[in-house]
Amino acid sequence: MGLPLVWEPMGELAAMARLESEDLAVRVAARLRGLGLPGAIDVVAAFESVAVYFDVSDCLTPWWEALPKSIDDLDEGVVRAPAHHVVPVCYERGEDSVEVARILGITLERLAEAHSSAKFTVAAVGFCPGFAYLSGLPELLRGLDRRPQPRARVEPGSVAITGAMSAVYPSVRPGGWWLIGRTPLTIVDEAEGYFPLQVGDRVRFRAVSPSEARHLEGQRL
Repeated sequence: MGLPLVWEPMGELAAMARLESEDLAVRVAARLRGLGLPGAIDVVAAFESVAVYFDVSDCLTPWWEALPKSIDDLDEGVVRAPAHHVVPVCYERGEDSVEVARILGITLERLAEAHSSAKFTVAAVGFCPGFAYLSGLPELLRGLDRRPQPRARVEPGSVAITGAMSAVYPSVRPGGWWLIGRTPLTIVDEAEGYFPLQVGDRVRFRAVSPSEARHLEGQRL
């Protein structure tokens, strides 16, 4: 019988199926890639969903006919083992740390401790190349809406939180998340195709001093 898949249209050449968990979405996406669906050009897992994108020029039949109604064999080794990343963070360089601690009613030390002790999972990658949405933010740090005034420029390496998520800005971008620290590491190198954070990967943050951060400046994740 397999796992039922109910597809919802996403524009004219894509469809999405909702699943019960992020881990299941990763496994289903891996299995769909292995099926070689006719005309499919990409399969993307994000949060608790998986999407399939098509190129109509490669389809001999209507593309939606290639979408399976169910899927099985999810445990046959088709899933890439999640990588484990440790990201050093200098919490003293968080531009919003003082305000975040005040809003949450905690100390700066407790803010850094809670964030660096959490176990995060890459739930999705989007917004800009290499921007990983990290699920697993501790309850203590949850509930912040986006900043009322987004910044026109957020520096690369800025570690941020909002809602129930955390993230690291991989490059200079505007942004409305709350900045609680900065990593000295290079998270993404677009020119060289370096994108180490993939959906399903595990991430931990490690608090470092300003001096250690300077020593690590420019190194890759």
